[in-house]
Formats: sequence, structure tokens, C-alpha cells
Amino acid sequence: MRAVAITSITGLVAGCSGSNTEADANQGGSSGSSAQTTPAQSEVSNYLSDSSNFDGNVIIKTSSDEVTVQVGTNGNGGTNAYSPVAIKIASGTTVTWEWVKNSGLHNVISEENGPLDSGDPVAEGGTTYMHTFSDVGVYPYYCTPHESLGMKGVIIVE
Repeated sequence: MRAVAITSITGLVAGCSGSNTEADANQGGSSGSSAQTTPAQSEVSNYLSDSSNFDGNVIIKTSSDEVTVQVGTNGNGGTNAYSPVAIKIASGTTVTWEWVKNSGLHNVISEENGPLDSGDPVAEGGTTYMHTFSDVGVYPYYCTPHESLGMKGVIIVE
């Protein structure tokens, strides 16, 4: 059942065309002043619906070999957000999650049986967790202590 949903989401997102928009601090990460985005499909939007810093778009980073997601950025009632929240990457891309200084206890854990598990929550700024995505699919993840607040993210691999 999960494989069907992953294939379905990936196919839907891959069929969307991107457009250039201004990236805000919560979606753009360190990508500069603008980023290419595409609207998120309903399955991704539904998963991220309670994340206050999700604007309905997926940041397209398919031409990057490495992407950084900040952990513990402003959102969800405090420093309880990932930035960017939703990213589309190419197979073989390494994603590094980097903890923001003084942001509280956080971690990165996959939904269901996904590949992401940074371990127990940590608070130390500068902590990093890396994963290279080789399989096409959609990878939803969350922070164990703050999932109920909306601290979630999605990586879409094409």
C-alpha cells in the first residue's frame, strides 16, 4: 500500500511545472534570494497541513548534489520547524539536516519504515545528520518531540 502511495505522489509531483517565486526564510534555506518551486500535490499538502511554515509549495533542488535543511527554525509556535519544509531532489542527492543554535531538542525520523533516523533528539547547534537518497519516492519525516506541533518535512526524490 505504501509503495502505491509513493509512486502516485512522485508521478503527480514530477508532472508539475515549476515557476520562479521569491523564497522566504522558511522555505528557501540558503538557496539565495529566489528558488524554483512547484505546488505540492494533495498527499504532500495533507501531510504538511499542520506545519505553520509550509506555504503549499515544494522547493525544486533537482540540479543540486547536496541540499541542507535547517532543523529548529522559527515555526509551529517556536523553533519547531524544518527549513525548507518540502524539497524535490534527484536520486543520488545527499541531504544534510543541520541544527540551528539554541533551538531546543530535535531529531529527524521517517514516517513508517523510511530510511531516516537521526537518533535521540539533540539540542546542540551545528549538529548534522546526512542521508543520500538513491531510491525514487516520497519520504515524509518528523521531529519526535514536536510532531504534534507540526514539525514535519517531506523529501521527494525523482
